[in-house]
Amino acid sequence: MQENYWNNRWITGQTAWHMSETNPRLKEHFHLLELIKGDSVFVPLCGQSLDLNFLLEKDLCVTGLDISPVAAYKSFESQSVGFKSYPLESGQVVQAMRSKLTYIIGDFFKTIPRLSLNFMAIWDRASLVAISPDTRKKYGEINSQILSDNGKILLDTISYESSELLGPPFSVNIEDVKNIYPGFKVEQILCSNFPTTKPRFLESGINELTQNLFVLSRA
Repeated sequence: MQENYWNNRWITGQTAWHMSETNPRLKEHFHLLELIKGDSVFVPLCGQSLDLNFLLEKDLCVTGLDISPVAAYKSFESQSVGFKSYPLESGQVVQAMRSKLTYIIGDFFKTIPRLSLNFMAIWDRASLVAISPDTRKKYGEINSQILSDNGKILLDTISYESSELLGPPFSVNIEDVKNIYPGFKVEQILCSNFPTTKPRFLESGINELTQNLFVLSRA
């Protein structure tokens, strides 16, 4: 993960993954997390996601993480709230002054393991599919460590048939999820196909992607 690269993407507006509305799959299936007011939710690699606002409106304590300070401060600007920041050994924490939003700026793999964190839920949209496949096991281990024993993960991925690594976004299907989270029960909630217009997929003969949504709980 390279801070300069992702900062430049945000500065220049090269953020095709950013949605101008709350993720519809989160809105429709949020209830599956079985959260109550005041519970804590982690949103890794969140950028400036409006999903943070949706979760805050549910009166939850929301912690987002991204390596880009630009994305972090854009999130606070969009909410028009003041904030305080604190340095970390390998990053920075930004805390909203009038909401339950905490934003961790740093490399997921370097920053999160150094913090004492515990969450009732993790909302993973475009996070797992964005990281290199050779780091997936470590990613799953870290999330498992910070998730409460009775917590749940709502995981949104895409998958496609190819012998090539065409990501990001990388293909993540149900078997991949089971391998990444071996101690979890994996329930697939959604599996629907949609056409793609991305040249690198089309050039490899992939015309269709599959949208997946999973709910994970400890087995």
